[in-house]
Amino acid sequence: MNRIIVAALVAAVLAGCVSAPRQTRRGTPPQDPLDYQGVPTDMTPPSMLETPDAKAPAPGSATPAPGPAPAR
Repeated sequence: MNRIIVAALVAAVLAGCVSAPRQTRRGTPPQDPLDYQGVPTDMTPPSMLETPDAKAPAPGSATPAPGPAPAR
C-alpha cells in the first residue's frame, strides 16, 4: 500500500517537473522603446473639460437655511 502511494507521489512530482512553465519563457524579456515616456494618464484636452456654472453652489457646500433675522 505504501509503495503505491510513494509511486503515485513520484509520478506526480515528475509530471510537474516535465511541464514546468519556466521552460517556455527563455530569452531576454521584452524592453520598452528608447522614446517611451510612460503611459499618459490624462487624455482629455482642456477644451473638453466642463466649467462649473458661476451661479450654482459648489457641491457639498452648506447653504444657510432661511429663518428669522438675527437680533441686534
